[in-house]
Amino acid sequence: MDKVRIGVVGAGSISVRGILPHLAQEDIKDRVIMTAVCDPVPGRAKAASEKFNIPYA
Repeated sequence: MDKVRIGVVGAGSISVRGILPHLAQEDIKDRVIMTAVCDPVPGRAKAASEKFNIPYA
């Protein structure tokens, strides 16, 4: 099965504490590739991309 590429819109507390940690779990990584994260606050997007090893912010 092909992996699904995901871009996350919003790098606030809900994403950083809930969504991104879930998508970074080992049992999910074989199905999902986190490709990008964006946020109106550029620093938040960059911090999330570094924390969760997401290539594009």
